[in-house]
Amino acid sequence: MPTGERGFVYVQLLFVLALTAAGLAALGERWTSAAQQERETELLFRGQAFAAALQRYQAATPANQPTLPVQLAELLADERRPAVAHHLRRIYFDPFTGLADWRLLRDADGRICAVASRASTAARRRQGVPLVAGVDPERARVADWHFGVPCRQRPSPGVPPAAPSPRSR
Repeated sequence: MPTGERGFVYVQLLFVLALTAAGLAALGERWTSAAQQERETELLFRGQAFAAALQRYQAATPANQPTLPVQLAELLADERRPAVAHHLRRIYFDPFTGLADWRLLRDADGRICAVASRASTAARRRQGVPLVAGVDPERARVADWHFGVPCRQRPSPGVPPAAPSPRSR
């Protein structure tokens, strides 16, 4: 074997290993991105199911009854009327945490008006998501996506109601 060819196979092997490693890294990044996109899509689907169930619960409210549930289980079996209504088929799991550990947003009376994920993962999707008011879409986390109906807030204690403006009289 001539002396100039002794290390050539070794250099070729290193080059092939480097290309393989770069390809696997790119594949891993693409897989991670696809998995994140899939979880976000599933979160949107499940969150919209909760929002629709809360809207149906409100719409089906009999006179002199609360318009929002205290527990998510009330969306499964609404017993406020003689015929039990089912606004939600099941309590879905959060696709980011793998648990049904939704963060429940409550109104002034302590009733559920929205749900949100507990995951602090940065959101990749920027369009078509129900962001909380005031959150920068470029810095949003999936926990900033709230699914539900508008929450009625009680005024802060000690703060007098705003006086009507002279123009509104």
